[in-house]
Amino acid sequence: MPYRFVGQPVKFIYSQHTVEIYHHYERVATHQRMTTPGQYTTLRDHLHPHHQWLSQYSPAFFQDQADKVGSFTRQFIDQLLASRSYAEQAYRSCAGVLSLKKKYGADRLEMACQRALHYQATSYRFVRTILERDMDRLELADPLAVCLPQVPVLHENIRGAQHYQ
Repeated sequence: MPYRFVGQPVKFIYSQHTVEIYHHYERVATHQRMTTPGQYTTLRDHLHPHHQWLSQYSPAFFQDQADKVGSFTRQFIDQLLASRSYAEQAYRSCAGVLSLKKKYGADRLEMACQRALHYQATSYRFVRTILERDMDRLELADPLAVCLPQVPVLHENIRGAQHYQ
């Protein structure tokens, strides 16, 4: 319904095919009823001017923008879109990730997305933290190399394999 009626009492009348919204006995909106769960029927004119940007977005829009940055950014945006039940729920996060390009540059954003993918952390906040802490400039370490020592440890308290036979 039009944004100017938010917070005011309205009456919904729906049939199998339409939804009508009334305010003080005056019809303020009519929509085709959607049969698919989660489908949006928002009209751009019904949105507050600050929210009208939402109708310009689509998964293809974000994927095209991510392609301009690099392949890791595209993979990250694809995973971000797929992580939500409905792609529209990820639009704000996608816009946030791509906006980091203005402050940090395309190369750093690409490296931050690569690191986020490496750690399987698909969130705007994780990418922003990587960039803020300059972690994108560090080399990606092999997680097994960090956990396992390269040289066997020799110490008097270590009994060895022969003790367990």
